[in-house]
Amino acid sequence: MISITIPTYNRAKFLPRAINSILNQSNQNWELIISDDGSTDDTEAVVGKFLSDPRIKYLKNSNAGATAARNSGVKVSTGDFITFLDSDDEAKPNWLEAFQKEIENEAEVVCCGYEYLDHKGNLIRENYPIDMGPLYNNRIGRFTNGGVFLIKKEYFQKIGGYDENVKSGQHSEMAIRLFQILDQNKIEIKNIHKPLIKVHVHQGPKIRSDHKAIFLGNSYTLNKHESLFSKHKLIYANYLSVGAHSAVKIEKYEEAKKLFYKAWKLDPFNIKRFGRLIIVQFPFMRKKFW
Repeated sequence: MISITIPTYNRAKFLPRAINSILNQSNQNWELIISDDGSTDDTEAVVGKFLSDPRIKYLKNSNAGATAARNSGVKVSTGDFITFLDSDDEAKPNWLEAFQKEIENEAEVVCCGYEYLDHKGNLIRENYPIDMGPLYNNRIGRFTNGGVFLIKKEYFQKIGGYDENVKSGQHSEMAIRLFQILDQNKIEIKNIHKPLIKVHVHQGPKIRSDHKAIFLGNSYTLNKHESLFSKHKLIYANYLSVGAHSAVKIEKYEEAKKLFYKAWKLDPFNIKRFGRLIIVQFPFMRKKFW
């Protein structure tokens, strides 16, 4: 059975869409945990309308953040495999069926593609999983959205779940630790090259567009995994570039210059890195480029 955790905070308006997308799955062998991060709107009442289905559970947590809500959901889950769905997103009807087919082929970690939709439901773009390969090649994959991956629960438990100190980039930081276990045990990640999740971009606060949170989360991950990054230069350069981009967005220009410079030194033949290092030096170019 697949256990799905939906972490939520004050998303009563969008929750029914997410829950109904699970109810409408072609594969009905699932359980759903709504892990509420201390919502102050009518989330509890909205979820209550769905609790007649015994497969759906509701957890009311204190306000400790999305990572804590995800971990809480996994703790009470009973399935051998886990996945997540953001409360303002939705799954396509064949999402779990596609995951289940890979499980039956002895997959232990699976990734799928996803769609970005604007607030009117129009397609912005589609993203697909890359061939992640071993952890330490230069194509390291990063989980960017909860619904795009399925993990055997025992691996999630072995790495201690999500780090609750990470406020942005939680999936990526968790993936770094997960990939080490997969690499050690030579476990392959199976990719589904179809968009099975709909990611809705809407007005209002959203962590994936909060550049301060991205900057802080990136800095935390770089510090936490410094010894690992120091051994794998191109991976390190990629994370430095993410931090630098966010630093520009929050007008921390001196920090951005340092990060872009470090990234370029690690990957000196990358023309894009060199170009960004030059652009960030000049205010008129920064304004035009970013």
